[in-house]
Amino acid sequence: MSDEIDQLRLENKQLRRMLAVAYSGASLYTDDGELSCGREHPLIDFKRMSIEQIEQCMRQRGLNALSRVSPEEINALLGRHE
Repeated sequence: MSDEIDQLRLENKQLRRMLAVAYSGASLYTDDGELSCGREHPLIDFKRMSIEQIEQCMRQRGLNALSRVSPEEINALLGRHE
């Protein structure tokens, strides 16, 4: 059982690193063993936050980005030329 738990911990660590790199790209902060993305608010700590907290931060960042899109940009994306 302990080997299975150790394997799950290792996989969790690997998956968090993969997610951090894929999501943050060059914005990923890794000094001193950190694994965080502070390119915008809210900061995401891929090493210490729960999966639910990471997901919530990603969702909030998406909503923040959507709030910066103008109605004209939305219409252009939808192919509306008014």
